Amino acid sequence: IENVNTNYLSMFLKLGIFLDQQDQFIPRFKYFSKNVLESEKQRELIGMTYFRDGKLNMAYDVLKDVQTSNAEIFRGNILLAKDELEQAYAHYKLALLKRSHSQNALERLVPLAWMLSQYSDGTLYVEKLKDLSKNNDISYYTLISIFLTMQNKNETVNEYLKIARRKKNLVEPLEISQLAIINQHRRDDLNDINNRYENACFLGDAMGCWFLIARGSWESFFDFTKISKSTNKADLFELYTTTKLEKFKDDLIIDQKRIESLDNQLIELISIK
Repeated sequence: IENVNTNYLSMFLKLGIFLDQQDQFIPRFKYFSKNVLESEKQRELIGMTYFRDGKLNMAYDVLKDVQTSNAEIFRGNILLAKDELEQAYAHYKLALLKRSHSQNALERLVPLAWMLSQYSDGTLYVEKLKDLSKNNDISYYTLISIFLTMQNKNETVNEYLKIARRKKNLVEPLEISQLAIINQHRRDDLNDINNRYENACFLGDAMGCWFLIARGSWESFFDFTKISKSTNKADLFELYTTTKLEKFKDDLIIDQKRIESLDNQLIELISIK
């Protein structure tokens, strides 16, 4: 392939990546001409070939001086494969600066924004993705509501959740019910919240079932679910998303030996009579 026209070279390299035959091309890279190696387009493809073959360091070296949006995404992918999330996030942001409508960059930035607690950025990326895809499906309303919830924009979240319900003809997916429960508690709006509990429980959510049982058996339940204004972290959202069930410990309330002693004394009294 080192002897073919550069246009055909691009086609062959793309085909090799697509067919997962990159190992057939890599041994020929050492014969590439200076013109090929100076082309940013060709170096992108060479770097991608190394990446697909698992040679991450070689891929990074080939791409390190290439300043295109695709190169930034590839560098981000390499760092992501090494679990270097912050650096990968930075490269995807650079890719977006160089190409503001890069869907590849946005699709990687959204989950990383969540993982790195960059909730304000995440909201912007979700909005940009919606504009690119022209798609207002339920996943958009779920994602935007999650990021806004983490920013305590509870009234805005409520409006998005209402739209999501209307789009599903008031049949709520589990994620929307879960978000609605959190949102209504945060806004101290308990109207029809039992419907949220019931729907979440019906869809298999243990927390929704727990809320439903507690609400029906504990008269002052809502007095203990109000969010303290003095805290930013210990709220219902963390309870819902991070609390892990621990082994139940049954504290000893009645001494069994004491019961047995009382039983023996009772037997003796009956015998005397």
